[in-house]
Amino acid sequence: MATYYVSTTGSDGAAGTSEGAAWATIDKAMNTVVAGDKVWIKGNGNYNETATIDTTGTVASPIAFEGYSSVTGDNGMATINGQATRANGITNTTSAAASIFYIFKNFRITNHTQVGVLLSSLHFHFKRCKFDTNGTTTSHHGITVKTATFESCDFMDNAGHGLSLTTGPLVCVGCRFYRNGSDGVALGSNDAVFFGCEFFSNNTNGISGGSLSGSLVVVINCTIDGDSQDTVKGISCGTSVESFLVVLNSVIYDCGTGIVADMPGDNKISRNNLVNGNGTAYTNFSTLTGEITSAPAFNSESTNDYRPGTGSPLKNAGYDANTIEGF
Repeated sequence: MATYYVSTTGSDGAAGTSEGAAWATIDKAMNTVVAGDKVWIKGNGNYNETATIDTTGTVASPIAFEGYSSVTGDNGMATINGQATRANGITNTTSAAASIFYIFKNFRITNHTQVGVLLSSLHFHFKRCKFDTNGTTTSHHGITVKTATFESCDFMDNAGHGLSLTTGPLVCVGCRFYRNGSDGVALGSNDAVFFGCEFFSNNTNGISGGSLSGSLVVVINCTIDGDSQDTVKGISCGTSVESFLVVLNSVIYDCGTGIVADMPGDNKISRNNLVNGNGTAYTNFSTLTGEITSAPAFNSESTNDYRPGTGSPLKNAGYDANTIEGF
């Protein structure tokens, strides 16, 4: 297991094994690494390139790329900038059926003409990454990916979806999706879990499940703000097939319709949600217990600070995981 370095002041002819002998491009690293390797990417300028994944990790030995500013491990961000001329920032040549096990930390992918990150293989983990200002039409997204987890990532100002999932499952924890030209997240027909995420000012839906056939979508401790009903639907799971939808301890606020479920049925759980300010609260959905219908009184909605403000009905509302009653 080797450790490599990349810097905008480096050279692809160097050894890449120290900061002083760093490579100049992320693509050079992706051509070289093998399972278990780690690559440090110095955020000392924009990486004006398309970085193409050519090798694969394993579940026990993933390949990790991590940005830093001055000292490795300082969580500084490395930026791949498309300069409004390149289609993609990160892509892959590996088989679409391959499980390649890559980890990306502390990256910004911005200003590409199509999809910021376009990945056809399986199994990715992104942490503290930002996907913004990518694409020129609603068919271009911040990231298109298969079977992935996202932790503390931002998806914003993309022409299409913030995140488009083509094959699941998907897990998002502590992520934000906002001001995207279409959906915050488009799931296709895949399972997904959202925990502690925020969605606001997306042009179509906060979470869109398309037509989920027997799929599971779980939304816990999330906030969806439609921003004066600019968001058409807070959560939409289609209307043609039966799926499983769980919404717990979440705020669905100011959307055209709060939650649009699938066909009428019993494959839904909703508890302790605040639903307020939507043109229509539900379609084929209802809150079973603990619903709050008053305004959320965020700390500062105008600056997208969705913490409960003074007098907010969100304070001391909902259930802790170990105190849910009635099961």
